[in-house]
Amino acid sequence: MFDLTACHVERNDAQDYVVTWHSFHPGQRVNVYMSEDPQRYYDSDDPGTPVAQTTAERVVVRNPDKAVRHYFYLESERGDGVILAERKLALEGASNFRDLGGYEADEGRRLKWGKLYRSSKLSGLTDTDISYVKRLGVTL
Repeated sequence: MFDLTACHVERNDAQDYVVTWHSFHPGQRVNVYMSEDPQRYYDSDDPGTPVAQTTAERVVVRNPDKAVRHYFYLESERGDGVILAERKLALEGASNFRDLGGYEADEGRRLKWGKLYRSSKLSGLTDTDISYVKRLGVTL
């Protein structure tokens, strides 16, 4: 249902989320869910209450807490779903801190969001950045 090469989450100037996707079945209703914990979408059949419903392939979702990372679950009216998040995290002191979630792994499986990150130099992280990264659960 979703072309995963064309699904993205980015922040706009107001730090709200712009979620875009490409569907192989355009015009179908898509429910957009948001959570602070991606595990909710991996472990549960109940994604909660949608923050948006649309037949477009783009939605802007207000960011309720800029100090927290949010994850999104897109579910088509056919029942197909995909988990998304920002690939590049919004940190002031590390311009290339990225989540590797969503990339294809062996046998068609995908890396889970919020589990594996990559970055270069971290010595420039601000106190706010450090708090943000700690909330991600990064330990090493």
